[in-house]
Amino acid sequence: MCGKQCRSSVRGATRPASAEQCSGNKRTGSCQKLPTRKSQARGTARYATNRVCRLLTVVGHNGGVQTGAVFLLSGYSTVHGIEGPRVPTETEHPSSAGAETLSELAARHGRQLKSLRGAGTDPHAIIAAANAAADEIELRVDAAAPALTETERAALLAVQAMTFNAAADCWPGWEIAAAKELRPSLDLRGGLDLARRSSVLVHRLHLGALREGTAHWMVGAYELALGRTDEAVYSFSLAVARYDAAGAPGMAWLARGYIAITYEAAHRPRADGVASFQEVLSAIEAGDLEDAASLRDQLNTARRVFTTIRSTT
Repeated sequence: MCGKQCRSSVRGATRPASAEQCSGNKRTGSCQKLPTRKSQARGTARYATNRVCRLLTVVGHNGGVQTGAVFLLSGYSTVHGIEGPRVPTETEHPSSAGAETLSELAARHGRQLKSLRGAGTDPHAIIAAANAAADEIELRVDAAAPALTETERAALLAVQAMTFNAAADCWPGWEIAAAKELRPSLDLRGGLDLARRSSVLVHRLHLGALREGTAHWMVGAYELALGRTDEAVYSFSLAVARYDAAGAPGMAWLARGYIAITYEAAHRPRADGVASFQEVLSAIEAGDLEDAASLRDQLNTARRVFTTIRSTT
């Protein structure tokens, strides 16, 4: 995930510690978190945004990569907002005077959700708000139309960013927490649904291999948290393939690291050909990646969350 514009050690996928992805706002880009760290209790949207940026590159509302944007597990850089891309309102035609246009609706929900995330709101409330926003915006998009208008595409990009960032905020693998603060399974299932919803839009809007990789990573991250070993390995493997296709070796190794963590957390032997956790860390170091330290930090934290700590609960 990536809420802010981040440097990328692997062009297009650097800040894996945060997890926010951006849909278009130039300053921080309507962002969506990447596989990086979560920061919902930080009191600002910056935490969550920085998390995702480490892993993903910032993508403009037209789907083009602006710069390598990545979120790092413990590093915070530029702050990205989650509001959707700005859309030309002249193409919209409200059904009645004073009615809220689609772009206005998306922007309002973006602001409201950003406020909830920044205030450290309860994860259950963030997930509910993200789903409600997505429902209302998608109702205004003609599903039967042969093609999306510019306004509709921008609105759906905003939904994709909102659902991804909300899911990333509520994922428990960004930082060590006391056993009593671990996410209840209800919230984890809600986060997984959001991650899947975001992934559907990534593919529908043809946002490219890098974003597809991060979408698969986010789904896998929740499956890992829920203890769904086979499903998590499958999703992380898809992420590796898409990151490889995008020419993002750092992100691909990050996803391989999560595969190793998944097997370890389940106390299962790795499948043939699967790199061990230490092999992943060595490959990241040998790859001379700009954000190698952040990638390692993120993986080490997630490993502690899902193996050392959770095995005692």
